[in-house]
Amino acid sequence: MPALRFSTEPCRLLDCLGLPTRAPEGNDPFLSLRGETVGQPEAPTVEADATAYRYQRRYTGGLQAETVFRQLRSGVWERRDTLRNVGADGLVLTEIASRFDLERGVYELYSQAGGWCTESQGGWEPITHGSRVLHCEHGRTSQGSTPFAALRCAGNDHGVAFHLLPCGNWRITVQATRNAGWQPPTLSLFLGPDEPDGLRVVLQPGEEYALPVLLLVGFASDQIEAAAPPLHAVMADTLPPLPGPPPLAYNTWFHAFAELDVPQMQRQVLAAAEVGCEVFIVDAGWYGSGEGWACQGDWQEKTDRAFHGRMRDFADYVRASGLGFGLWMESEAIHPNTPLGKNPPAWLRRGPTGMFWPDLTLAPARAWVRDEIARLLDTYQAVWLKIDFNQPIGPDPYRVGMQGYYAAWYDLLDELRARFPQTFFENCGSGAMRLDLESYRHYHGHFLSDTVHPVDSLRITQGTLLRVPPGGLYTWTVLAPAGPAPCYPHPAETAPHRAVTSGDATWYRTETVDIGFALATAMPGMMGFSGNLADLAPEVRQDVARWAGLWKENRVWLRHSQAHLLTPVRPLLDNTGWAAFEYADADHALVLAFRLHDLVPRFQSRLRSVDPTARYTVRWLDGHEPETRSGQELLAEGLAFRVPRVFGVAGALLTREPA
Repeated sequence: MPALRFSTEPCRLLDCLGLPTRAPEGNDPFLSLRGETVGQPEAPTVEADATAYRYQRRYTGGLQAETVFRQLRSGVWERRDTLRNVGADGLVLTEIASRFDLERGVYELYSQAGGWCTESQGGWEPITHGSRVLHCEHGRTSQGSTPFAALRCAGNDHGVAFHLLPCGNWRITVQATRNAGWQPPTLSLFLGPDEPDGLRVVLQPGEEYALPVLLLVGFASDQIEAAAPPLHAVMADTLPPLPGPPPLAYNTWFHAFAELDVPQMQRQVLAAAEVGCEVFIVDAGWYGSGEGWACQGDWQEKTDRAFHGRMRDFADYVRASGLGFGLWMESEAIHPNTPLGKNPPAWLRRGPTGMFWPDLTLAPARAWVRDEIARLLDTYQAVWLKIDFNQPIGPDPYRVGMQGYYAAWYDLLDELRARFPQTFFENCGSGAMRLDLESYRHYHGHFLSDTVHPVDSLRITQGTLLRVPPGGLYTWTVLAPAGPAPCYPHPAETAPHRAVTSGDATWYRTETVDIGFALATAMPGMMGFSGNLADLAPEVRQDVARWAGLWKENRVWLRHSQAHLLTPVRPLLDNTGWAAFEYADADHALVLAFRLHDLVPRFQSRLRSVDPTARYTVRWLDGHEPETRSGQELLAEGLAFRVPRVFGVAGALLTREPA
């Protein structure tokens, strides 16, 4: 794999992991800066070796800039850019971006769209002229676009994935310049903070400003999927530590949404415990005195419905049944009709939907959010808090791209995790509208999507794995009884018991589902449940419990695993072919092969993670006798899977044998 290569005289990047570079057109070889009295760079100093490059320069206006590249592993580099005002007067910056200048070529850009139930949907497009701008929307860091872009150049064997770790709003601009007739364009890439109303960062004397960290990952230009495992390797251990293994959780949402009936939920508690769940989470519907969104920001429990003011009794029932208790809240949204919203303090800001949001750059706002969360965790002894983020926020009144807000939010999360070390903090934002590599470091788990259809989950997982490790991804399996219906060749009265799942995020569409197929989509990372487990037939619950037990046996190493995508990433609406994954650490691998609409019932793939010098025990998930294979054989021949019916799954667990 090519590395980054630099020139010290003049200072510039010579080769970007195989992509050809050129001399920059601006005054600074690594940054694009605009502002009042910034001045010109002068007197640079360079420190360099084979795995690091540090370039420091001072501008005539008093600004000092430092760019540091550091190799994290073969094919993966980290870049950090820091600005500091070392002058005597304040500085105003209106454009701040890390930049890369690439040589002429025929380039393609890979980017992803992000929306509700359509997370991480990407594809390649040619960049032959003009500019392509990617950015997030309304303070939600993976809504609109995701903070990730990849480039490849025709005739070149290598491409580069650029991952931005945002602290607030962000922007990636790819600019093609055609200035030489029939020659291909040059390309410039700019990555940095964004503010829709115009960025205005004020640096007082002595103050520093850190641009978002960048990760650069090289890959063979015809296989962007190969860029996922190296990224996972450097990010997998950045998840906050847990007091034990990640728990298996049930969430009430898909049982009856916000209509909470205590006797019915008590039945779900017992069923959840039966299949192996360890936490029972009460989702929306327990709080406030109004209806729906009008309750947001009133985190006192309802007295006229749901638990009738006795949720602590229900939490005790959950604990007596052997499960931990969890609950849902959305701390960053306050409706105008709530007690706080009717007389809003100065630290509340009105967002684009009319809802208020707490300005976390102000101490009273931080204190209110912290105290409300702490009160709920203390009152109900909750070991899981699902933090949702449904309402857009902004624009930023300080015009710094919500950077101060996000820095305060992450500090607050870190403080709460330290104060409540037994509590699992879940990141949900209308699904995954706030899932990025920076947020990955501050929550214990991240909700994959509000759509729970298994094929949707597979396709969203494929796209998400291009930019996020699997260990923190949290995926629900949603099931309900299918009811009596004929199943050829059986009439209704003798047909096997089946289950249905939701076809989307609402139950408006349902379809019967193979239990193994549904459960296996949630095997990597973190498995979770919702729906009506209590009314499933006993034999169906036994099948659910078997798959849940399989996940629990492997969850510790899966949390720090790397994912190899054995089949190409495909669009959300494509339910054809096969989707196959290999999740691995140094001593284990889980290989899953999902047959979608495909005429061929057999799938074979070489493996990517095994050690050719080792031997492995292969345990088939369908119950066939285990066998022993050499790593060399697995790399050369792979594994073959047979799935007789469409929308079924096969898999194998590999364990390295002692030397």
